[in-house]
Amino acid sequence: MEVGLSPHFWSLLMLYAYLLQGVLLITPEVLPDGATGNQKLTRLWIHEVYRVFYDRLVDDEDRELFFEMCQNVVTKQFKVFAWSCLLSLPSNHCL
Repeated sequence: MEVGLSPHFWSLLMLYAYLLQGVLLITPEVLPDGATGNQKLTRLWIHEVYRVFYDRLVDDEDRELFFEMCQNVVTKQFKVFAWSCLLSLPSNHCL
């Protein structure tokens, strides 16, 4: 007997799709080469991850864990000091 996939599995796939969809909206014209482009892509990824996943967390402990996980991913995968790309933004700057 074949068992269907759990609804939780499908909703998780939808969340990943939302994340990828948001990141893929950036066009090559606004993403320069080099360190500036890397920082811009990193900021976009952080924004999308927080928009898709962080906003669904209801517990402060989970939010803190999520923050630490994001710091680790940004440092290891994007090769950027965790939040340096965000700290260098002027206060009125948008992605």
